[in-house]
Amino acid sequence: MNIIGHPLTRKIGRRPPVDVDLGELFKACATTGTALEVNASPARLDLPGDYIRQARDAGVKFAIDTDAHSFGDLENMKYGVGTAQRGWLTSGDVINTWPLENLREFLRKGRAS
Repeated sequence: MNIIGHPLTRKIGRRPPVDVDLGELFKACATTGTALEVNASPARLDLPGDYIRQARDAGVKFAIDTDAHSFGDLENMKYGVGTAQRGWLTSGDVINTWPLENLREFLRKGRAS
């Protein structure tokens, strides 16, 4: 597994986040080299900025995703970037901003190419 999407599974105003031990999740992601999604959909915005910062401090990397179900949803990327900024992320923390070879190396994680 390379990326965990929708880590809290919430839908704002429709479904609360799941009860998960975030400290353990962040530790497991940092240990295994698994990124967490920053979901840019205004209906999700999952993970929230304060949790992003905690995960980053634990050594987790991230992927910002629009959760696009149509071309218009691609415009949501700005919300994901804003959420990532609230979590104090830099481009070095976000795998889909990396040069292609760095991203490929991350995704291989020791697997034969």
